[in-house]
Amino acid sequence: MRVSARAALALALLLAAVAAGHAEPAVPRPNLLLIVVDDLGVNDLGAWGNTEVVTPNIDSLAARGLRFTRHYTDTTCATSRAMMLTGQEPARLGFRPVHQGISPEVVTLADALREQGYSTHHVGKWHLGYSTRLAWPLSQGFDTFFGFLDQHLLRGPHPPGTWQPGRPTHRNPWLQRDNQPPQATRGWLDDLLVREVEAFLHQRGRGSEQPWFLNLWLYAPHTPLQPMPGFAGRYPDTPRGRYLALLEQLDHHVGRVLSALEAAGLSGNTLVLLASDNGGTEKAYPSNAPFGGRKMDYREGAVRTPLILAWPGEVESGVVENTVTALDYLPTLLAAAGGSPEAGLRGRDLLKVRRDLAPPAEPLFWESASIAGNSWAVLSGDGRWRLSTFLNAYRQLNDLQADPAGRVNVMQQNPDRVRALTRQFRNWQRVTRELPLKIDRLDESGKARVTGQSLQRAPGFAGHTFAIGIRGEGDGVLASQAGQWSLMRQGGQLQVRIHDHDLHSQPVAWQSGACNSLVLSSEFRFSLMLPETDVAELRLFVNGEAVLSERRPRPALPPDDFLQPLLIGHGETGPDFAGRLGLPLVYNRSVGILPADRQELDSELALLAERVCETT
Repeated sequence: MRVSARAALALALLLAAVAAGHAEPAVPRPNLLLIVVDDLGVNDLGAWGNTEVVTPNIDSLAARGLRFTRHYTDTTCATSRAMMLTGQEPARLGFRPVHQGISPEVVTLADALREQGYSTHHVGKWHLGYSTRLAWPLSQGFDTFFGFLDQHLLRGPHPPGTWQPGRPTHRNPWLQRDNQPPQATRGWLDDLLVREVEAFLHQRGRGSEQPWFLNLWLYAPHTPLQPMPGFAGRYPDTPRGRYLALLEQLDHHVGRVLSALEAAGLSGNTLVLLASDNGGTEKAYPSNAPFGGRKMDYREGAVRTPLILAWPGEVESGVVENTVTALDYLPTLLAAAGGSPEAGLRGRDLLKVRRDLAPPAEPLFWESASIAGNSWAVLSGDGRWRLSTFLNAYRQLNDLQADPAGRVNVMQQNPDRVRALTRQFRNWQRVTRELPLKIDRLDESGKARVTGQSLQRAPGFAGHTFAIGIRGEGDGVLASQAGQWSLMRQGGQLQVRIHDHDLHSQPVAWQSGACNSLVLSSEFRFSLMLPETDVAELRLFVNGEAVLSERRPRPALPPDDFLQPLLIGHGETGPDFAGRLGLPLVYNRSVGILPADRQELDSELALLAERVCETT
């Protein structure tokens, strides 16, 4: 019997409907809870083998999930948090270790999850910029924010429109909701943050279908050592006792969050990731034992911290010894949400790492820079060798295969290894410091419009270098970004303006008919706690020779106006430049200001000259 096309179609639709009725329902995407604790070392938890500390809730979470025993962060709060939220090495974002914020063009974890349909919420410490709203949580992909932008703003008071920094406190903090001014709040800091989370989870447990991402960044056990009275009374009133009390208090607060998840009926479909941002200070307790190092250096204990991942029904409990990093959070959480990260990120999905026993092929790098000097470290791709330097003064090589704690310096016995690791670091540094800007050329003379990396593109905060090649004898604007800075040639001299700084170079011996390389480098250092130490240093080089050197105390913060494009060869500050300009090159790091020998400086300036003159 023949069946008509219409009848066949009807039969097919009927069979499809029957099949759909018996199909397994789609698995809902998990809620995502990222808990970051502050300055917690591997020896601060019972799950890592310490029988003295009282941390039953975190230990239970570790027993139910995956415990990563070789997890690396950075060595300070801001750098690690920048890694977590972007999946990028902090040096690429300008954090060495402090910067004014993540540029709005950078896609954060919250941005990516919001694109996947998640609501996004940040509770607790931020420490990723306070001086511009472009760096605040609501500009970084979060729908809501409750907490504090920096621990030095916890004490208050903050008159309207101003910040009054002070020493951090756990008691009666000034807390901020969304973009509103901070308000004095009575109570204990982490208790107040956890109450906010409990209210959030209670509300979500009442039937909301939209998945959520909650970014909870607690403050304990960060100094000052101020445990709540109920916990302080269980321990001696000594630094060690107060620290142990803070650990038990922290565990109690994590337990309250997990209990609130359970009470709201959300625990079965929530992926929980718990980590510490860096190793402990070890001032009150041996937090990082057995590893050598402490917060703010680059030895093993400074950057090797606890990491736990739990996801009921999806992740079996176990221990993962593979090398993982804070760069892995973004691809892991985004994959769980059904998305995928941008191309070019080096992080891996932690759920796949457990099945992949091969270590990452690429080395890991760390870097910090200050006017006092440069510190950096590299861990070889096989995880065996760690080379660390401290303010250009002391170097240490550890063989972590023979000495897992990283306490024995074997540098003298392995000079070839030191040279190879140093070379790897220098190559990485050259790549990470160069900003990936969008340059639109406007004419053949080199006039251009430069955008991208808004919080790194202009000088005025931390390290910065601008370089360009010029040909011709005329005067005019070489570079200008409205509200931020400008560079002009006038009567054979160079004029530099960086917000409130007006500077003039000495007369310059220009090379007629050839390319002249200009390099403007600066370091602006700001301290919330010690503003009297704020300083700005600037150097201007033409064809490798210094024509301007300036050091000024107490510079002003840059104006909160970063979105204007950088204009090359024209601008509001003067006439258009009459000669020819090459493509500009911008680093998020200074050249010729941090301590370095003359040979290294000459090499850097020669490299810049070659780069900028080949495009004139």
